[in-house]
Amino acid sequence: MSPAWFARPVPDATVEITADRVSALVIDVRSGRPTVTAVATSVVRAGAVTPGFVASNIHDAAAVTAAIGDVVGRLGARVRRIALVVPDAMARVSLVRLEHLPARREDLAQLVQWQVRKGVPFAPEEARVSFVPGTSTAAGHEFLATVVRAGVLAEYEKVCADAGLQAGLVDIATTAAVNLRLSGSAPSGDWLLVHVREDACAVVVLRGDRVLFYRTRTDEDRVDVGDFVHQAVMYYQDRLEGKGFQAVYVAGGGSAEWPVDVVRQNIEARIGATALLLDPGGFVALPGAVSPVASRDVLIPLTGMALRALELAVA
Repeated sequence: MSPAWFARPVPDATVEITADRVSALVIDVRSGRPTVTAVATSVVRAGAVTPGFVASNIHDAAAVTAAIGDVVGRLGARVRRIALVVPDAMARVSLVRLEHLPARREDLAQLVQWQVRKGVPFAPEEARVSFVPGTSTAAGHEFLATVVRAGVLAEYEKVCADAGLQAGLVDIATTAAVNLRLSGSAPSGDWLLVHVREDACAVVVLRGDRVLFYRTRTDEDRVDVGDFVHQAVMYYQDRLEGKGFQAVYVAGGGSAEWPVDVVRQNIEARIGATALLLDPGGFVALPGAVSPVASRDVLIPLTGMALRALELAVA
């Protein structure tokens, strides 16, 4: 599910930049199991980063670079190559449907990119598009496409470069959370993931490891999380002829208005299904010295991205 901005080998660490902090994590494989060996976070002053799809995101590059240097310096490891997690708000994710598939991968990429680029609110040549397969039926083939503005992505890459780091793999927080769940065996049927943070809320419906539905709302939308989830579930039932969820997960640390336990309880009341908190500890070992350091809000995207980077490197 990650964009294909990746260069092997395995990154030395994973770094996330949000509106209010920079976080970093190191994963190593010990006794055959991925293990978190270090986590660090550093607060970024208000206004230094304002995630968005079109306008500039990084307003105090020196402050962000300093925060990156601080967290990486506290990992206790030599770090040069990183996997980078960026905010949901700086990207747009959509499902693209094609009736027929071109024979060549190059032609497929051009077709998907053309479909996505024609809808962006800036010059099409500024769009950077990545995509992965979705579901396929007799009616056509879907692809989950992620688009960012090249100049906005470059801002995040530059603050990393100024800290002496190379960002080889880039992903957004919600798809990193999805990849955390997919690092285990995916549910066999349809399942739902709701990712709630201070800056964004996303609802993703999957069938196995393929996305059926993906919607994001940012803090600017002043979204009612309960209504947002309810609308997504109604769409799934009415338009996608969904038969029900095998599993429901809530990820992220929630927000001031929508704490994660409130989100979970609201979902259960609305759809009549048990909602589980997505726990990174189910997929990686979290030594006692590490687990108190960072909240689930920090660990979920970092861990999901680190596991995805490891998977891509050994594939």
